[in-house]
Amino acid sequence: MLDLEADMNLTEIDMDKVRFYFGYAGWSPGQLRLEIEEGAWWTFDSTPDELTCDPSECWQSVLARQRSAARLLSIYPDQSYMN
Repeated sequence: MLDLEADMNLTEIDMDKVRFYFGYAGWSPGQLRLEIEEGAWWTFDSTPDELTCDPSECWQSVLARQRSAARLLSIYPDQSYMN
């Protein structure tokens, strides 16, 4: 995961391209940890450039660099029903 407390040279980041997404999801105590341990969620390490990637390509880029079945989703068509 991206270490948000790491020393970063912010002069190299175009802040106009940074995006933050906020929302809410709730779990009972320990529920999310259990779901992650069961494999219900994929977690991936992130890179600093993913803070500023083009939103239309970001997920594809993240998935493409994985060494798991998640990599296959990077080439999955947007409209699979038309395939």
